[in-house]
Amino acid sequence: MRSINGQLYAPLQHVSAVLRGGAAAKAGLLKGDRILQVNGVNVEGSMHKQVVELIKDGGDQLSLVVISVDAVDAERFEGGLIEESSAIYR
Repeated sequence: MRSINGQLYAPLQHVSAVLRGGAAAKAGLLKGDRILQVNGVNVEGSMHKQVVELIKDGGDQLSLVVISVDAVDAERFEGGLIEESSAIYR
């Protein structure tokens, strides 16, 4: 479990890259964003392969709920804690 803003989360998959000018970049997705939901499905604790399959199955429409943290805090997140002021829910 990880604590973000005092809320506990199971391990989360993260966005490893965003193509400049692509749909994800235009939607505001950032490298390092932690994925909470894919098309309304909670993916906390899900394996990478499961999250990728849900994203692929989304077709032309994709809805993600993510937690954005800055690069420094993303490194700290791997250690288990993000300060309240640095996490942004989108």
